[in-house]
Amino acid sequence: MSDGSQTWLEKHDAPPVYEATIRYATAMVQGQDGVSGVTVVLPRTPGLLARARAMAQAAGVSVRAEWMGSATMTLRFTLR
Repeated sequence: MSDGSQTWLEKHDAPPVYEATIRYATAMVQGQDGVSGVTVVLPRTPGLLARARAMAQAAGVSVRAEWMGSATMTLRFTLR
């Protein structure tokens, strides 16, 4: 959309490879195999944390930024 009606998240989507990691982490936590939490380390990318939070909320799980470094961040996904 070029009419300026995009939301902040739409303008700052995480790169697809990182979105796949976030989707996989939320799916593992949602599964019935006893996984209570998943920790992932991702590069700091503009909009990635906001996108992870939105995707986790949509999946019904919680996400917490456990560590933010200058180049990477550690995110923890858990059941709500």
